[in-house]
Amino acid sequence: MHRLPQRTAQPVANRNGLYRHPFKELAIGCERCHGPGQLHVEAHTKGTPQGSGDRSIVNPARLPGWLADNVCMQCHEQADARVLQPGKDFLDFRPGTPLNETVAIFKVPLRRGSGTESPLLNHYYLMTLAKCYRASNGALACITCHDPHQQPSEQESPSYYRQKCFQCHTNGSCPLPLTTRLRGSPPNDCVRCHMAKVSLLTISHSALTDHRIVISPNEPYPDGAFEKQSGSAELVHLNPEPGKEQPQVPALTMLLAYAQVRDVDSAHRQRYLELLNQIAGNEQDSIEVLELLARRGLEDQAHPASAEAIGDLARAIQLGSS
Repeated sequence: MHRLPQRTAQPVANRNGLYRHPFKELAIGCERCHGPGQLHVEAHTKGTPQGSGDRSIVNPARLPGWLADNVCMQCHEQADARVLQPGKDFLDFRPGTPLNETVAIFKVPLRRGSGTESPLLNHYYLMTLAKCYRASNGALACITCHDPHQQPSEQESPSYYRQKCFQCHTNGSCPLPLTTRLRGSPPNDCVRCHMAKVSLLTISHSALTDHRIVISPNEPYPDGAFEKQSGSAELVHLNPEPGKEQPQVPALTMLLAYAQVRDVDSAHRQRYLELLNQIAGNEQDSIEVLELLARRGLEDQAHPASAEAIGDLARAIQLGSS
């Protein structure tokens, strides 16, 4: 397998947001969506005939909708927990392969009456709750409406995205009279009514489009969004292939996911501690587990275990923790 060139961000292992050197190139380039380009360059440099389809490079437009969505989910689906699968690095992902093989994405189950989901880095999940998505049998994907190579201007956007809607709908699909739609600002804009902008609480003076395409602003979430019982400690695994048998999630992956959501409520914290106790004996050389054991020891006010925690951290550092 051809690897991506040594790049770019150069993150420090096991550290969040720390990098060794300044970036060498933009984080979003051709290979982010099309995969390694070495074979593609060689084929075209040599003038190799490509026939009806160029197989030297990944074209997301030729992928099944869900696999194409995986390319977008690299950056646009944060959910509540993102965990590298055991032995994987973020640069191991290749467009055209399931992202879940590299990164597992989890969400705390929705609770009825809990309010509106933030659209911030939640694009794929909200899209899957849309009636349009559910009725499309997998045909609706991110690139159905978005072309990464084309960004319409503010003036062009209403018409541009209305034509995207017309791939499935018609002017007659909207119950509002055309005269009413034309009085809107901007006029006759499908997105303004059905994918409203939502203010972000975490970024001042910012808003993002809600990708849960709705008929009316007060449309409730579909029942399928509440498949997990309210208060359940079970996380929703977002990025396996829809409609297929769910893959077995490694125990270490689940532990690290619960470590990220343990403070959401007591049920998740209890599940986190249960998994940590189950895994600790079998993962004695896991840097992540040693760090979590140390954290648990230092946080246990009733039974402080500082010496044991220091031992766990020393072992983690010996194994390569930074």
